[in-house]
Amino acid sequence: MTTETIIHSNAFNFLSFLENSVDPRTGQYTLAIQLPELLGNDLSGPALPLRLSFNPLSDLDSGFGVG
Repeated sequence: MTTETIIHSNAFNFLSFLENSVDPRTGQYTLAIQLPELLGNDLSGPALPLRLSFNPLSDLDSGFGVG
């Protein structure tokens, strides 16, 4: 009998849309999430790229809080 655990999930496909890092000098965390493009004009274009990002050094409140 083996005690091997195998996890299979399509949620791991989402990892390619995440960009995250920790600055080794300051320990501050940054994150960016790439979202699917929006197509305007009844899907005939232009394509509008969407990206959510968090930067701890930003002092702007874009509706989601500071950063």
